[in-house]
Amino acid sequence: MRLPFVPSAQPSPARAARFRKAVLVAGFASLLLGLGVQLGCAGASAGASPSPTDVYVAGDESNGQVLVAKYWKNGTAVALTNGAHNARAFAIAVSGQDVYVAGGESNERVDVAMVWKNGTPVALTDGTNQAFAVGLAVSGADVYVTGYECDPSRYGVAVAKVWKNGVPTALTDGSGMAQANAVAIDGADVHVAGWEYQVNQIDPSTWLFSAQAVYWKNGLKTTLTNVSRGGGALGITLSGGDVYVSGNEFVHGLGIAHVWKNGQATALTDGSRGADAAGVAVADGIVYAPGSENAASGLPVAMLWKDAAPTVLASARYPSFANGVALSPTGSSVFVVGTVYGPAAATATYWQDGQRHDLTDGTADAEANAITVVRRPLF
Repeated sequence: MRLPFVPSAQPSPARAARFRKAVLVAGFASLLLGLGVQLGCAGASAGASPSPTDVYVAGDESNGQVLVAKYWKNGTAVALTNGAHNARAFAIAVSGQDVYVAGGESNERVDVAMVWKNGTPVALTDGTNQAFAVGLAVSGADVYVTGYECDPSRYGVAVAKVWKNGVPTALTDGSGMAQANAVAIDGADVHVAGWEYQVNQIDPSTWLFSAQAVYWKNGLKTTLTNVSRGGGALGITLSGGDVYVSGNEFVHGLGIAHVWKNGQATALTDGSRGADAAGVAVADGIVYAPGSENAASGLPVAMLWKDAAPTVLASARYPSFANGVALSPTGSSVFVVGTVYGPAAATATYWQDGQRHDLTDGTADAEANAITVVRRPLF
C-alpha cells in the first residue's frame, strides 16, 4: 500500500520513485534517529476474471494534469472524480451490490478525506485541515474508514482517526504524527493497524523520537516494534480469533518486512535490504503478505511472501510495489495488487496466482492500491 504518509528508514531515490510525478517528501525532526516520512498526494490490456468471481481494484490514473481516483471492475475502469483536482483511492470494499472506495481529493488547499459509495462522494472532513482516508471495512450496515486528519492546534500534526458511518474517533492525541492504515471488524470489536511517532526513554540520559508500528483494538493501543528501532504497520486481517498485522521494523536504517500474529513478530526478510509488507491475508492457516524488497540495484521489487517464503512478482529492471492482497471466495486463488514502473510511466496492475494483468497501458502514470475479490452474483 502506497500511503499518503509512510514512515521510512530508507529515504532513497528508489523509495521516492513510487510517486515519481506527484510526490511531496517531508522530513520530520528526530532526536536521535533520522526517520523520513513521505507525503504523497498524487501519482497491456486489462485482465478479466476467468472464474465466477468479480475482481475490484482501487487506485488512480493521471489524465496528464492531475490524478483521477478510480476503481476497476474486472479490468473496466470507473472514474470517481472528474479530473479537476488531484484525487487518489486507497481502499475498496464490496457489500452486496454496493461498492465502497476510500481515499482523498484535493480542494486546491488541502486534501479532503473521502469515501465513495457506488461512485457518489461523501466527504469525511470539511476541507479545513489536511486529511486522507486510507483503510476501509464494511460490516453489515456500518462503514468504517481509517486515515488521518491534521490538527492545527498541534501545529498541523496528523492525528490517526477512524470514522464509523462518517463519525470520527481520534486514536491519537496529536503529540506525534500518526496514521491509521487498515481496519478489520469482528462483531463489536474494531481492529486498526497504523503507525505513530512516539517519544521513548532508552536510558536515564537518552530519549528517542521515532515512528512505531502500532495496533489499536477498540482504541486501546499496542506498540508492535522495538522502541529503539521503529517501524510501521500497514495491513491487518482477522482469522480464527487471531489478529495478523503486516508492516516493517527498522534495523540499522533498513526496513525488515514483518507479520505479527497476536503481537508476536515473524520477520519475512533478513535486513540486508530494505523491505516492507503492505498487506496480509490468511486462508487455511497459510499467511500471505505482499510488499516490496530492494534488489541489489537498490530498486524496490514487488514480492509476495507465503508463510515467509518469498516469490518475486516483477522484474528488478524498474521499481515495482505490491500494495495489497485478496483471496478468492473459495481460497483457491491469490490476488496481489500493485504498481509497476516502466520506461514511460507507472502501470496499475494485479497478479492472479503470479500471472500479471495490467489495468492501464503504461502511457500515463497510474497506481493500484487495493483489491477485493467477491463471488459474482447469479442474477
